[in-house]
Amino acid sequence: MLTRLKSRYNFSLAIFVIFMIVVTLTSLNAFVAPKLASMEGDLISQELTLIGNDIQKELAQVQAQQRAITQLVPELSSDQIDAQLPALLDQYGELKVFGGGIWPLPGERTSGRDRHSTFYHRDSQGRMIVNTYWNSAEAPPYYNEPWYQNGRNSPRGECAWAKAYEDDASAEPRTNCAMGIYRGSQLYGVATIDVTLGFFNELVAESEQHIGGDVMVVERDGTIVSNSGAVRGDIVLQNVSNLASRGSLTKALANEDLGRVESFRQPYQGVEGEDLTLLVVAIDGTPWVLAASVPTELLQRQSNGLIKLLLAFQVPLLLVLLIVIAVVLQRLLARLNRLRTSIDDLSAGEADLTRRLPTGKGDELDDIASSTNGFIQYLQGMIKDIAGASGRIDQSMASLQDGATNSRQILEAHVGETDQVVTAITELSATSDDVAKDANRTADFVSQVSEQAKESQALVRQATDAMDSLLSRIDGVTAGSDRMRAVVDQITPMLGTISDIADQTNLLALNAAIEAARAGDQGRGFAVVADEVRALAARTRQSTEEIDSRLTDLTKGMEQMVRSIEETRESSGAASEANERVNRGLDEVASAVQEIQQLSAQIATAAEEQSSVSRQVDANMISIRHMVDDLVAQGETNERATADMIEANHELVSRVRGFRTD
Repeated sequence: MLTRLKSRYNFSLAIFVIFMIVVTLTSLNAFVAPKLASMEGDLISQELTLIGNDIQKELAQVQAQQRAITQLVPELSSDQIDAQLPALLDQYGELKVFGGGIWPLPGERTSGRDRHSTFYHRDSQGRMIVNTYWNSAEAPPYYNEPWYQNGRNSPRGECAWAKAYEDDASAEPRTNCAMGIYRGSQLYGVATIDVTLGFFNELVAESEQHIGGDVMVVERDGTIVSNSGAVRGDIVLQNVSNLASRGSLTKALANEDLGRVESFRQPYQGVEGEDLTLLVVAIDGTPWVLAASVPTELLQRQSNGLIKLLLAFQVPLLLVLLIVIAVVLQRLLARLNRLRTSIDDLSAGEADLTRRLPTGKGDELDDIASSTNGFIQYLQGMIKDIAGASGRIDQSMASLQDGATNSRQILEAHVGETDQVVTAITELSATSDDVAKDANRTADFVSQVSEQAKESQALVRQATDAMDSLLSRIDGVTAGSDRMRAVVDQITPMLGTISDIADQTNLLALNAAIEAARAGDQGRGFAVVADEVRALAARTRQSTEEIDSRLTDLTKGMEQMVRSIEETRESSGAASEANERVNRGLDEVASAVQEIQQLSAQIATAAEEQSSVSRQVDANMISIRHMVDDLVAQGETNERATADMIEANHELVSRVRGFRTD
């Protein structure tokens, strides 16, 4: 919808105008209107200040009148005070001065008399009449009243304004100016001028009519000093808190602490929910404040009027500006259309780069046309350069295509050779695996033989040790046999001796028998003993012969055993030497087996390393094979890309030739 520049510009201008109006309204409402409302509130505050100034002027007049009275009274006698006081009070003839009095200290006017005052006030006809209430017995002592104490303590020559009141002396609501009377430097008493609160009503009514709102004079404790349009009826001396439900202004004042403020302004809602603004201004030198309540709409009326006035001027100006901009834009777009038409003619003229756009008086559009002509001139030179470069590119691309074809053929041949190398390395890897397996098996077998040789060597060592032990025992037996033969040799002489003893014993026994026979019967017992001894000698000899025979046999056996032991010893020595030779042979076999085992382990390790290297080489050759395949594919892609580039260059050449540069 907004594809055309004119439509976008017109739409943007309309949006801009609407935006300006919205921004203006927002700015006026956000910044100007509050300022105007504040200024309007300031004007109302100023109005209240002016009312306060009028009140202060009236009070200042009363204070000046009071100064004259306090300066004159000390010069008058008691009777002259009674006679002159009405004229002094009514010297200006203003009805707001309700009355006044002279209130001496106890015993100052008349010795021994505590209360001797003179007090006058107006009657219903406005005439000054005397009032003796404060001198009567039923009246409280006037010198104890707050207004009296305030006047007594006030600075000399200044009024102490009392809070609004009414008393038994008069039902007229009023306030008074209490000022000290001095004779020399000594306090004589207090003079008062009572001012009726009615003159506040006139000022309030006039002010309400002027500002269009409600005005009220109140004391800081909330006591109302004047009537107001905010609450109907006579409300003087009533408190705002008691009238909060009867009016918006009294409600607002009842919620404020008037004893701590000098002046302020704040919005609030009335009893009926309307938007109002409360303004409070203190009256300097008095216990009173002026309060005003105005509709917030009234404060904004001036700002609303100003906003309408500004819009009344701004909207037509914006519309005129929109029309002017639209006309200027229309003319600008017309020139742009003419420029576009010239460019279209340039592009539709068979790409004739020798043509140029027309230029005018040198404005911005002519600058655009000049820049376009400069670009066309630059494009003309660039097309010439491209035409020259395209021929060189064509030649280079032809050479590149031939090189790509040769590279592809070489890579295809390299693929076959790489396949053969991969096959050979694969077979070498398989052979290395077999060698490694055989070497491992040989190493295992040699390890077994080594273990068996170690076991045989241990057995031979055990046999050698046994033979050595046997030889040691044989040597022990031989030594024992030698000792036994020596003992036998020692026994043989002893047997000869025993045999000789037996022969001698036999002879002795025979002699004894012969002697016994000679002795006859006396020798029979001895003959028996001799026979026994002879028999014992015969047995001894027989036993000796048997022992000798046995010793002879034993000696022969011992000699035969010694010969057998010697033969056994010689055989054991030969066996021990044979075991030593076997042990040395087994040691040599174990060393050879260990060397064979180490060689087998080295062969197995070398075979495994060769197998690992073969597998790595095989993997590398496979990677090379894949790389060669990728190179072949890339070569084919390059060849196709070269063909495409040649075709694109031919198309570029044909396009460049379509431009007219000369």
